[in-house]
Amino acid sequence: MPRVTKEHVRACFVHQKVIDECKERLTKRNVVSFDEVIDALHLEAMADAIHWNHIRQILYEDIGKRLIPLCQLYFKRHKLEEEKVKPGKFTAGTGGQKTMVGLAWYGDNTSHLFQHNLVILFNQVDGKAKSYSKKREDLIPHIGPNDTPPSAPMLPLPPVPIRNSAA
Repeated sequence: MPRVTKEHVRACFVHQKVIDECKERLTKRNVVSFDEVIDALHLEAMADAIHWNHIRQILYEDIGKRLIPLCQLYFKRHKLEEEKVKPGKFTAGTGGQKTMVGLAWYGDNTSHLFQHNLVILFNQVDGKAKSYSKKREDLIPHIGPNDTPPSAPMLPLPPVPIRNSAA
């Protein structure tokens, strides 16, 4: 069986419906949960066949905004202050640390997650992905708590593990 590519996903009718639903939810709330999209489109039987990493890349290309992968803990009830103090607890990481079950883009309710994600991306580019000894302001001096972030460069997105819905 041939490997599914981003072009296959873009041409698929079902995946196009999923992409449209994700765009709509991102526009309304700045956040999208994969489970909510599957439930809204009644695709429970096909949940394992959805290629979320390709959908994430397509959304990134179509929208032109950096998308933040979110883990399951983000969609559970928690205090906003906890989310602002420890944003890494709610974002999905690369290398299988946490699995991606949703996406967010920059908005008033997600700016702290965006800043945390940018620190990780800049550290990966600089080759110090595990170095958190410096303050966020030292790594990215042009982004403050009240600043609008610059448009993110169109870098290739690292693959993020996704949760298997059947598990």
